[in-house]
Amino acid sequence: MANDVALYSARQLEIEVAQLWQPPHRTTVPDCADQHVIIHVPGKSTRPYDNSISPLMVKPAELLTSRHYEAVIMVKPAQDGGTQALVLNWAAYTIINDPADFLIIHLNQAKARGFSQKDVSRLIRHSPLLDQALVRGQGDNVHDKVFRSGMLLSIQYPTPSILSGVSVGRVALTDYDRMPKDIGGEGSVFALASNRTLQFGSAGKVAVESSPSMPVLDAKWRPQTAHEAPPSSGILGLYNTGDRQKPYAPCPHCGEYFSPYADINAVHIPDTGTVEERAAGTSLTCTTNGCSIDQTREAQFKRAPVWLKDGQTITPDGQIHGTGRVSRRASFWEPGWLARSRTWDGIVRA
Repeated sequence: MANDVALYSARQLEIEVAQLWQPPHRTTVPDCADQHVIIHVPGKSTRPYDNSISPLMVKPAELLTSRHYEAVIMVKPAQDGGTQALVLNWAAYTIINDPADFLIIHLNQAKARGFSQKDVSRLIRHSPLLDQALVRGQGDNVHDKVFRSGMLLSIQYPTPSILSGVSVGRVALTDYDRMPKDIGGEGSVFALASNRTLQFGSAGKVAVESSPSMPVLDAKWRPQTAHEAPPSSGILGLYNTGDRQKPYAPCPHCGEYFSPYADINAVHIPDTGTVEERAAGTSLTCTTNGCSIDQTREAQFKRAPVWLKDGQTITPDGQIHGTGRVSRRASFWEPGWLARSRTWDGIVRA
């Protein structure tokens, strides 16, 4: 019996060591999430991750493994799946397919602790491949998770010591606009995080996602290009440094693709009635021909959005023209009117 146990242990060790030397699997973050990530919501459901629930997150998540970009920047509505797609799913991909040290930065110590105990721990516990890869005991604590590959997943908050420490190839910043704008006089969280990835060359990457909340720096600002965002010290300012991608969808009436305004000017709200009646009567305005898109067409409008870079155009047959703005940062701005998780009447009521 002792010999059998020793033989099993030796074979198991051989398998685990062999796994460490396997080349990265050629897949994408969204594909890995579809195959391996399980979403667990206590008291509600446990289900496989489904990219179709947040389709606008697919392209940004795909670029997390592209060597053409040093950063992926996502401006999004609150509670629209960005943290899952760009932070948790990226971490899952890294653990399963391409182990490398990974740093997640939340806005403060309490938020980092809660994110680790709830989001990260549930992700690992309910996704079998992640659960098998975790080292138990001292390798599993609130702020650090060690995996059998030797990979370290660290969940931290913005301080000079954390952001000026050792190099790490992959850094994810969540809820960016609520973080301090300067860390100990050394610069922004994004700048310090980017410095930590420099040693890894084109393999280094920073992902940052947030809903915008920082004020506009210039009240007289007027956009110089179709996709330029107002100047800001937050996520919108980072978006402007990238290739400035916005989602376009075809109007159900005229067939022209357009991107709705990001604010309340995107819709027409009836002047009379209760709050509920006015919200129910809200319609989206086509910025190309002024068509009024009522809420019976909302699902159709949201079905097939396409990301375009600043400077690109798209014809009604779906053909994209132009190369668009060139940048080593892929930046995306999703208006709430195209989010699958939110309804137009719900946005107006809020």
